[in-house]
Parts: sequence; C-alpha cells; structure tokens
Amino acid sequence: HQVNCQNAMGAGVAKALYTKWPMVKSSYHEVARHTTPEERFGNMQSVLIAPRLMVINSFSQFTYGNVKRTGKIYTSEDILANNIRKAAAYAARYQMNLYIPDHVGCGLAGGNWDSLTAKISDIPNLVVVKKAS
Repeated sequence: HQVNCQNAMGAGVAKALYTKWPMVKSSYHEVARHTTPEERFGNMQSVLIAPRLMVINSFSQFTYGNVKRTGKIYTSEDILANNIRKAAAYAARYQMNLYIPDHVGCGLAGGNWDSLTAKISDIPNLVVVKKAS
C-alpha cells in the first residue's frame, strides 16, 4: 500500500492495515525516526506479519492531503508503479503473488487508476484485491 513520507499515518487503507496489524504503523514510525522524508521517498519498507505474509509500505507519496479538498495529486504514479514492480519481483522469487488494494494511491491521494493500471498490468503475479461489498 502507499504511504506518505511525512510520518503521518491515519486514514484509508493504511488505517485498515494498522488496525489489524499494529506493527505496520509502529514500523512506519520507526523508519521515520531514522530517515528524512527525502530519504524515504521512492523506497519501500517491508513489515513481516507472518512467515508468508508481508505488508509493504511504498513511500510514493511525499506529502499528504485530500485531493477533493485541495485539488492536488499526492501520488507519484511512476514511483508507485516501480515499487509495485520491485515488490512483485521479490514475491515471484518465492513463488508468491503480490496483492495490492484496488485503486491503490487513487483515493485520498488522487492518483489515476487507469494510468497506474497501464504501468503494471503486465505483472504476472499481481493480484488486485477489490473491497468486499
């Protein structure tokens, strides 16, 4: 999932993940204590939940806000797509799939799902998880 580089986690998919697995949030804050926002931008953080389950924090959003309120796009789509590619390649080495939330980076952060999908649709082990209705 996508996170910002400002040491602020509290909404969207991130909130759902850290509510279920608190170490997602504590690990995020820990890396923020030791690096600058500029150092985090473009990188990923892996949080091991169980032997074959990992949550990846993609630092592909430098700042944060609500696109509907500000009109500003916060998602860096090229960075997010690149991080998805890197995470999928890592998962493939272990014969695993990479699961990403449907419309990752395209809610509050304002990314364009069609544009992002075009950049990642060729990844064979990528599974987009749609929200249960």
